[in-house]
Amino acid sequence: MRVLADTSAWSLLLRRGTAGHLLAPAAQALREYLEGDAAVFLTGIVYQEVLQGFRSEPRRQELVRKLEPFELLQPSRATHQRAARLMDRCLRRGVIVSTVDVLIAQVALERGCVLVTADADFHAIARCVRLKVVPEAS
Repeated sequence: MRVLADTSAWSLLLRRGTAGHLLAPAAQALREYLEGDAAVFLTGIVYQEVLQGFRSEPRRQELVRKLEPFELLQPSRATHQRAARLMDRCLRRGVIVSTVDVLIAQVALERGCVLVTADADFHAIARCVRLKVVPEAS
């Protein structure tokens, strides 16, 4: 299985402090994929957003090392074109989502990835296209 986790899933899994975040469905799903035999990927923007979430440079460098094994799925020019059409499709259905989320969703679609997220916007996108989102919307 191919898995693309968005920023919200990584943030929940990597957060320190309270233990409650580890019980979040997206964190549990990502942990299961990481511990299983799934191929887990990042996109450049998710990688950047996750790193931006850590203000301590030593912690950020630790995270850089931990995320090094995960291949970055880079969007092509055609990916961006299809993402623009996906945005149009969403808007025609009354679904308003961010440009970044549409691009991440398009990368997941093109690369045949399940998208792990805690962000409701991806569930909204999935109502417009055949995007597999985990965990399922409640």
